[in-house]
Amino acid sequence: GIGNTIITAGTLDRVFHIHPNATLILEDVTLSGSRNTYDGGALLNDGGNTTLRRVSITGNQALGAKITQDDYIGGGGGLCNKFNSRFGGPAVMLVEDSFITNNFSIDSNSRGGGVYVRGGTVTIRNTLVEGNYAKGSPNDFSPSGGGAFFSEGNLIIQDSRIQGNTAGAGGAISQAGS
Repeated sequence: GIGNTIITAGTLDRVFHIHPNATLILEDVTLSGSRNTYDGGALLNDGGNTTLRRVSITGNQALGAKITQDDYIGGGGGLCNKFNSRFGGPAVMLVEDSFITNNFSIDSNSRGGGVYVRGGTVTIRNTLVEGNYAKGSPNDFSPSGGGAFFSEGNLIIQDSRIQGNTAGAGGAISQAGS
């Protein structure tokens, strides 16, 4: 169960990268202590179908940078969900009966300390999202969504608590776009 099975990649990489049209189901595990330079400190769902049940996502980092004029990487200290425009895939994630805690995204344009939704659909159900942060350089208030940030796609939250998250804008949740 949570706390008994701990999966980490340390400072080498994120733990899971789910590719387009692939499926991952994780239950009763902890994803902790991983660090990635790009999206998704612990897990990147890149057009796949991911289910996390009774999973603790804690103490992970996404460290990022600007790669083009309009594209930033380094969001989702814990989780990142995005639609893969090159290969497609559903980009669907369900997080249920879980904990997303103490993750962070650090960069002047960081997004989503806990969760970053860049497309597709993320459903968070009966989950605690706490103590996550999106942080930039000192006096930089552009980092958004300490708990969660979504710029494209859908973020559905049901019967969950989002508390004690920090960011320059939208400490709990921040949304950009239409």
